[in-house]
Amino acid sequence: MFMSMIDKMKTGKIRGAALFAARSAEDTFDNMGESAGGSGLDVIFKKLKELETEITDAQESERARMDAYNSQCNDEIQKQSDIITLTTKTRTDLKRQTGESNVLIKDNRRTWRLSRNQEDITHKAVIDLQSAREESRMAVRAMVDERNKAIDVMQTALFLVCERFARFKNGKTCLKVKSQPDVAEPRRFDTNPLEEAEQQDKDNHDANGLGANWAEIWAAKKLKDQDLENNPEPEAIPGLEDDSTETDELGDDAEPDKAKAKETLAQVMADDDPNAGDWKLSSKEKRAHKKLATLASTEMPDKYKLPLVELTESIQMGSEARSRSIVEILMDVLRVTQEDLSKIKTDHTIRLNTDYDTSWDLKDTLNSQRISQDEMRVIMEANRNNILNYNDEGEKVRVDQDAAIAAKHTTEDNCNLENEEYGVEESWRLEDLENLKKLKSILRMLYYKKKPLNCPHHPDTKAKCSGMDRGWCVYSDLYPDNAQKCSCNVGFYGDACQYTMCPGIAKNLYEHDAPGVCSNTNVETRGSCNKNTGLCTCYDGEGVLRGQSTGVNPEFNLPDQVNGGYYHGPKRACDFKNSPPSKNGLIDNKCSDNGDIYINNADPNHPITYSDGYDKIRGMCHCKYETWGPACEFKKCPHSNGNLYPSTSSNSCNGHGACSDDTGRCTCEMPFHCGQSCGGNAGMMTDEEREGASNEQLQELIEGTGDSGACSHTCPAGQSCAFEDCPEDCRASGKSSCNTQNGQCSCTPGTSGHACEFFDCPGSDPGSNLCGSGGECNRNDGVCICRIGYSGPKCEKTQRCTGKLDSPYMNWWTIWDKPGWITCTSGQLMYKLKRSLCDALSCINSGACAAGCEGTDHVFQLRHCYHDLRWYNSFDSAGWSKCLDDYYVAGLYRSGESLYELQMAKCCSLMDARWVNCDEANWNSIFAGPGTGTIDKKPNIAFITGLKRGVEHTIKGIDGASYCGFVRGY
Repeated sequence: MFMSMIDKMKTGKIRGAALFAARSAEDTFDNMGESAGGSGLDVIFKKLKELETEITDAQESERARMDAYNSQCNDEIQKQSDIITLTTKTRTDLKRQTGESNVLIKDNRRTWRLSRNQEDITHKAVIDLQSAREESRMAVRAMVDERNKAIDVMQTALFLVCERFARFKNGKTCLKVKSQPDVAEPRRFDTNPLEEAEQQDKDNHDANGLGANWAEIWAAKKLKDQDLENNPEPEAIPGLEDDSTETDELGDDAEPDKAKAKETLAQVMADDDPNAGDWKLSSKEKRAHKKLATLASTEMPDKYKLPLVELTESIQMGSEARSRSIVEILMDVLRVTQEDLSKIKTDHTIRLNTDYDTSWDLKDTLNSQRISQDEMRVIMEANRNNILNYNDEGEKVRVDQDAAIAAKHTTEDNCNLENEEYGVEESWRLEDLENLKKLKSILRMLYYKKKPLNCPHHPDTKAKCSGMDRGWCVYSDLYPDNAQKCSCNVGFYGDACQYTMCPGIAKNLYEHDAPGVCSNTNVETRGSCNKNTGLCTCYDGEGVLRGQSTGVNPEFNLPDQVNGGYYHGPKRACDFKNSPPSKNGLIDNKCSDNGDIYINNADPNHPITYSDGYDKIRGMCHCKYETWGPACEFKKCPHSNGNLYPSTSSNSCNGHGACSDDTGRCTCEMPFHCGQSCGGNAGMMTDEEREGASNEQLQELIEGTGDSGACSHTCPAGQSCAFEDCPEDCRASGKSSCNTQNGQCSCTPGTSGHACEFFDCPGSDPGSNLCGSGGECNRNDGVCICRIGYSGPKCEKTQRCTGKLDSPYMNWWTIWDKPGWITCTSGQLMYKLKRSLCDALSCINSGACAAGCEGTDHVFQLRHCYHDLRWYNSFDSAGWSKCLDDYYVAGLYRSGESLYELQMAKCCSLMDARWVNCDEANWNSIFAGPGTGTIDKKPNIAFITGLKRGVEHTIKGIDGASYCGFVRGY
């Protein structure tokens, strides 16, 4: 029995030591005598004690080593688990962020489209306004031209009648007409050079020299003028001094104070004319009549033409009385036409100003849409780049996660193998310790010839220590201690060895509640041990969650699923675990027939190969590259980088579509596609579509859904949503200009915008909102909208021309020494007046004139000029004398030296231009003595439009000037 126990020793070293102890025991028993006193047995026990100590020391050493090793294993496994958890969270976050970016892109694209539609609608309002304005401009221009022509013809006809027909020339009416003569401007002639003319003028006004006579006359004139302060007719025209004259308006005697009723032309022509034929025209009058007939044949409306025609006929018939009536009617038509012209121009200016304000209100709306669209485009582009970055980050995280999973599995396999080997060796040490207990008890029994009989009995069989096959009854300690216990054989435990051990993780046996029994771990309970039979009963998985679930399986990024339970492997220790249900719903451990070969290389000499990818120990499927999921039941979807990704990844379908787990094919969201464009025109509407569409149709068209713009399709296998359509197919630039890698158009020169939908304005940088220095570009048609003071295609500043088209020092020194005209150079307008020391009108010696320019390329031509006869009366008293709307002063006419003898202004308009930025300049102090009257608060932008006089009759009374700038767009 002693020797058989030695044979049961597991460790070779211990077995050798035990054999040595056996030989010592034989020697002890052979030589034992009365004198020995048992000392030899003490030697043997001492030796066995040493063996026991050696084993326990080995236990402690190995336990410490394994504790350290397992700590390292746990640290490494935890490290990889942390990486897996972190990368799983990162991938989840990337998926969420990709979704959020796609939502932001979609929302901003929808809002962008609404904004574009609103911009198109606003642009249409701008175009309608511009069209209406152009129609109005053309209509007003035609009406103004018509009336200007009529006024010129009628004015010429009146002067012709009053100056060339003896019967009329001295009548009151004609005297008034001739007192405001439309005096022809003199032909231009060269004056002396400026310095000579200046000296000559000074001589002419020198009271102590050549101008003594002029000075004396002027002094007397000023005294006389004081008596004319409130005289309505200060010129005292012969024949008009006394309103009680009995001379009728055209020269015949008439009864005093007899009022003549006004008649219409039709009434005059219908009345009998008893004096027809009494008036015989002289040869000189016949020539005048011929000119009058020529004027009457001028092409113009009947309301202007008929009075001239009838006047011509009446004079031809020698009807003096009828002619007088027609002249009165003609003067009334002339007055009404002048008033009508003024009202047309005033009303048109008001409308233009209103249109200007409306245009800028609409432009402000366009600008707000442009700014909003730019902001949305920035957001869309940022999120598009975010998705690309998420894709790149997702790929890096995938690589890191795959490496962490592989490292974790390798670490687990190596650590499990090491722990299994340790478990086997530890079980040997435990068995050896029990065997040593038996050896010591046998030696004591042999020496003292007394068996231990007081051990526990099996509760059922009543066998001591449950029988020799289960355990021995042994002494617990050395003689004389009589304590006894059961020393159980391998596979049994309990105080009476009544229980049977169960298999577990390692190749040894475990007590029913020991860690590792039935392959249980601290995170997974696979089965329960029946301590009476030593058999493991495996859990079938009903309602049992995989491990201590955190709700997510980080290796699959899916919620934990109910596993398929556990079953016995070779150790019958629930050592195998079912894989999750296959795609068919069955727990068949086939990994949906999509498993990939997996090799456990923990033991290089005995690698474990799972050819179908089913890892029986973990119950895990190792999937083929193109599949994923707990049971490899899903198919991955492609990315343009060549890799495949599960639908839960932000990288699947390039983050721009939905991945089908069943087919592994991408369904792209508009405007993304997999190579075959689904058309970038979804959302693009014509004006007719927009105006006729219902709200639902409009929304469908914007969102790309419904029959009006659906664009969503499934890609062929292997293709991802890597391409992006450009909005509206880049419009005029064409689909070929679309870079489908980023959905951005390469617009042809002259166009810009995300859909090449905008046009550059002349002289502006591509895509700029500015036009020159004074306007903004309406990018919808490439037409500039100019601010006040700027005009033309490039919104260039309108100002007085410089260089050859500017005459800053007009030489009027001697021209106005005699009554008559001072005028600007042909094509130029007045912007400055200069007076010398004396204070008569003839002392306005110089001024400045210039043409109107727009930028450097456009020179405004004079459109129309007239002599404003209204100044005859308006300049007789304090107040303003001005040209008609949109006309500027180009010359002045004087009949004498006093201000009431400043009788006319030459007023001219500019071709296709109108007044802007009108203001007034105060010359009160400037013209109190020698000085120059200027007009600009902002230099170089305006011309004089009128003059203001005070109460004085000398040029000291010129107290100010009105002025206006100009812009193209009459």
